[in-house]
Amino acid sequence: MDLNPTKLDYYEDMWKLHSKATVVSYSKGDDGKEVLILENTIFHPQGGGQPADTGVITTTDTVDDSDFKFVVQDVRSKDGVVHHYGFVENSGGQSESKFEVGKEVFLYVDESRRKLNARLHSAGHLLDACMHNVGLGDLEPTKGYHYPDGPFVEYKGKADPKQIESKLKELEIEANTLISKGGKVFAAVLPYGEASEICGGSLPDYIPKDSTPRIVKLGETPAYPCGGTHVYDISDITSITVSHIRTKKGLTKIFYNCRLHSAGHLLDTCMQNVGLGDLVPTKGYHFADGPFVEYKGKVDPKELESKQKELELEANTSISKGGKVIAAVLSYEEAAEMCGGSLPDYIPKDSTPRIIKLGETPGCPCGGTHVSDISEIKSVTVSQIRVKKGLTKVFYNVGS
Repeated sequence: MDLNPTKLDYYEDMWKLHSKATVVSYSKGDDGKEVLILENTIFHPQGGGQPADTGVITTTDTVDDSDFKFVVQDVRSKDGVVHHYGFVENSGGQSESKFEVGKEVFLYVDESRRKLNARLHSAGHLLDACMHNVGLGDLEPTKGYHYPDGPFVEYKGKADPKQIESKLKELEIEANTLISKGGKVFAAVLPYGEASEICGGSLPDYIPKDSTPRIVKLGETPAYPCGGTHVYDISDITSITVSHIRTKKGLTKIFYNCRLHSAGHLLDTCMQNVGLGDLVPTKGYHFADGPFVEYKGKVDPKELESKQKELELEANTSISKGGKVIAAVLSYEEAAEMCGGSLPDYIPKDSTPRIIKLGETPGCPCGGTHVSDISEIKSVTVSQIRVKKGLTKVFYNVGS
């Protein structure tokens, strides 16, 4: 059956999370997957380096009152037709009649997932816009991976190994300066000529000259073709941490995130609650290729497995509750009070340290960037606890 391309409503309004649509087809595959195709959708399919939206599709206009829900687990686009994959809750064998062709249904996109995906996508593009300003404009963009488990932007060309550390810092400062200034995000489907003009006079070769490409512009940064979802304002990205720059086989990858940093600090605050408060924090490694927090002291080998589970449970309980993250430069005395009465010895008593506080957890000295709310970490998996040479390492990762 030949189907018309699905109208992508998020092209025009990226922040619309509730809408209605008309059913084109409903089917169940041999693998048990149920597929719903609509005339139009606000669900973003996986693609362009961005994960798919999730959410629900109902037959009533109020999601809480609906006893018949199609839970959207994945969204893919095939030849311009968007396929919503999932399952029906409490179908009672009525799925076909509820989703008959021509029936009106109501779409609800998961807000927290959409916002996270949009922030990561916009952050990647903002870093791309900053490359020229830090002297890396000769690198050619190839692709972006805007997923929570280790987002990066990739370029053809090599950064000078001697400059990698300095460029990492410059790039992070440049991006966070733009975030602090803010700027509205513009998106529109334009004729080729207008699109080319707004993008600086030319478009990539893969854009057909008889097409009407969708163009996105973050504040005053250069515009570019993009089919994904983004934040409303650059300031909504909140902050960016450029975790590392890796050069290999003629390619340069720039990794960024802030959830890993916040997750590491959250685990640190949970140690006391699971009976590991006697371990002394030494350092954290908040990089996508194997994040961990390290402590001086040893955990009883017999308790490693149970403590791993307790720590993960404690951290995810805090994430589900949420809590605003605050950051402030304080006098030594105020900082000590916020951190439970004392500060580490390496903090000079005549200094004004920067303190981070995740929700109701104790404050801690930190110069890095973090999420705006604990709930934005989404979830933490404690993969292992390793004890060696008087040190305990807690390895973790964040979920999608």
